[in-house]
Amino acid sequence: MKVIIHYQSDPERGLTDPLPEKKWSFVLRIYSGDICNPLLGTFFGEKWFEPPFPKYVWRAFCKWPVLPFIAWRCDKLGGYIGFKLYGVDSPAYKRWPVGIKPEDVYDGSQALCLTCRPFAMIEE
Repeated sequence: MKVIIHYQSDPERGLTDPLPEKKWSFVLRIYSGDICNPLLGTFFGEKWFEPPFPKYVWRAFCKWPVLPFIAWRCDKLGGYIGFKLYGVDSPAYKRWPVGIKPEDVYDGSQALCLTCRPFAMIEE
């Protein structure tokens, strides 16, 4: 799986790190590429790295640079919304019953997950 980064307002930060470190900051990233999004997620007890694994996964590929990720921090309050990038390189992904094939899991494999975390308390 592959993700293409078309724009990143915070090139000094790691792409899998969603919350900004600077006390007052705003982050915008624009992606295209593979989407692998577990549906229902942990709301119903599914986990990513141990059973029970997600039973439903939204899998798609977007060739256009239209997938946004926005993150913010205002002192100790932060959040994000959009397509968050994650690494698909843990052997646990090979055990998912749907969504990911064993050949999708390799060093450097990446995918996007649609997510929202509007109110995160950030400790110093």
